[in-house]
Amino acid sequence: MITGGEHEFTRYGFKELLEKRAVDLVQPDIYRAGGISELKKIAAMASAYDIPIIPHGIGAPTYHFVMATANSPMAEYWDVYASGGEPVFLGEPTVSDGYVVFSDRPGLGYELNPKVLAGARPAPQW
Repeated sequence: MITGGEHEFTRYGFKELLEKRAVDLVQPDIYRAGGISELKKIAAMASAYDIPIIPHGIGAPTYHFVMATANSPMAEYWDVYASGGEPVFLGEPTVSDGYVVFSDRPGLGYELNPKVLAGARPAPQW
């Protein structure tokens, strides 16, 4: 399979990839492609070509998108807490027995880490 799109921007950048069937699977990065709303538009276009979408990147916005998108069968996962330092946000989803566990807080479930706000060194953001 040929996958791609993690460095593409907005639905307009994906249009040519899909029309020319240059990829078997699209992997937009939610943070580069324009957020959840723009990813939903990219997913709708990909669905019209019967092409699945598995977002490149991690975090609550990505996982919420995957859970709400029929042609997105899975998500990437990276344990941000295992990288050392302090995470900028608390409430990042975790994985338990192969399932994503979301925070019960409103919205995406994040809160700013008071240690980072106080000057602690943040964890590397890959």
